[in-house]
Amino acid sequence: MAEFLSSRGGWTVMVRPELRDPLVAALATRPARSQMLRGASGIGKTTLAAQVGEELTRLDMTVVPVVALEELSEVPLAALAPLLNASAVADASDDVAGRVQRLIGLIGGAPDRYVLIVDDAPLLDALSASVVYQLVRVYGVPTLLTARDEHRLVGPIARMLHEDLVTVTDLEPLDAAQLEELVEHHLAGSVRPESVVGLLRATAGNPLLLRELVLTAQRAGRVHEGPFGVEVEAAALPVHLVDSVRHRVTELDAEELGFVRLLALAQPWPADLVAMEDAEVLSSLRSRGLVDDGAGVGIRLTHPLLTEAVIALMSSSERAERAATAAAALRTTGRDTDRFAAVRLARVHSSVEREGSERGPDAGQVEVDCGSTLSAADLEWAAGYAASVGDAATSLSFSHAAAEAGGGFRAHVLAAAAHSVLGETDSADEQFDRAARTAQTDAERAL
Repeated sequence: MAEFLSSRGGWTVMVRPELRDPLVAALATRPARSQMLRGASGIGKTTLAAQVGEELTRLDMTVVPVVALEELSEVPLAALAPLLNASAVADASDDVAGRVQRLIGLIGGAPDRYVLIVDDAPLLDALSASVVYQLVRVYGVPTLLTARDEHRLVGPIARMLHEDLVTVTDLEPLDAAQLEELVEHHLAGSVRPESVVGLLRATAGNPLLLRELVLTAQRAGRVHEGPFGVEVEAAALPVHLVDSVRHRVTELDAEELGFVRLLALAQPWPADLVAMEDAEVLSSLRSRGLVDDGAGVGIRLTHPLLTEAVIALMSSSERAERAATAAAALRTTGRDTDRFAAVRLARVHSSVEREGSERGPDAGQVEVDCGSTLSAADLEWAAGYAASVGDAATSLSFSHAAAEAGGGFRAHVLAAAAHSVLGETDSADEQFDRAARTAQTDAERAL
């Protein structure tokens, strides 16, 4: 059972001791080893850093917070201004240089007592970054830095990594079990499996987006008790979240935008389908922190909000055309995973007419009308594939679509099995009866 902190703004924060405790140990041990938390925006870096700071405070260490802002990244010493104005450092007779030296002397003179926690370290102004570097490199002050994937590491912060002064921990998203436990703790009840699957697809395990989606759904009255658990229906993301990354999309050139649009609809994209002429585009997008092709799971956009922003800027016809091209390419690989992705793209699964607006918990997995007609056999195959990988909710959706497309015995059997897995016994019985009525062979009747 996970540990949770008290609610913040109506949301409960999950404690992840497997991440927190090693960081505390590294910063509290002497000699200390400075650390960096790196990951996507909203992945929980600042929250985890705060938890580490609380534990270090309990060990009688003094946490010195430094917060960097993009708007002040060109203002000399802006990030250190609160510290330079503190009574322990400021002196009426001091100029700024004198205060900086006094700050360095105070913290650097007692590295066993102080620990720096620097939020968004890549956004530090050059002088503040130099002071942090000096405290780590020269005085050995234990320091915990956070960094977003999309921000390039340059100057003194990059030098800290090059000189092996910092250990980097890449934060991973919440997995399905963690997401389910967090939402169930917040809602004080068991959550329907389909809602868990939808939230995981929409957020890619990003805690910030999860919080926003659930709280927005609650405010919209879209969270309610169902016969098989609490149901969380689709809700639009707040406009300010999507707008916060929209500029990163509009800055792309035509080739980069085309590849990003492909990923928004069809991620994760197989690396072996990247044409040679796209390799340079992919390299450029990777260097800008927009795409990730690590862990061998395919190429995808680094943040669900990027997916939202890209899709919001596409017209329905652009989505259909791009998805049709992607589906055709995916069918050429011969892999079941890619065939399933192609069928998903070729099926109208969610509304796409909401131009320029936010979408709900199937964001990032949007399926659009690609101008192709799927046969009942295609849909039955997809339902069977989803069932084989344990996704009963998706299997149910495809099996019902197969029945509507003229499918018979197999569509009803798959629907019955999915209803059974989801605990919907009455619906399962109904589908089994339909399967019995449509069985045409002895083998089907026996099954």
